[in-house]
Amino acid sequence: MGATFTATPELMLTLEESEKLAQAIAEVQKHYPLFELTEKQEAWIGLGMAATAIYGPRLVAIVRNNKTKKMQQKQQAQPATIFTMPDLETLRSQGNGTEQKTPSA
Repeated sequence: MGATFTATPELMLTLEESEKLAQAIAEVQKHYPLFELTEKQEAWIGLGMAATAIYGPRLVAIVRNNKTKKMQQKQQAQPATIFTMPDLETLRSQGNGTEQKTPSA
């Protein structure tokens, strides 16, 4: 999970490493009981943790992919604003109302 959340593939754990880490955490928890849980409660907590460990990285990847797609769509949707401006003489010769008018006396 840490590899996905931090976008650091080097933190990816193998199955063996994750099992060792889980065992070490369980061993430490034996020495620091915060409160007593029933077996049913422990099972539900275990299910929640397993689901989070499995689906959490996938959800992070989905969110990142969606952000990337939106950014790409924005970049593609922005039209180029490059155009050529005709010179003043061309505009005057076409009679587009840009002729200088002299005030009549």
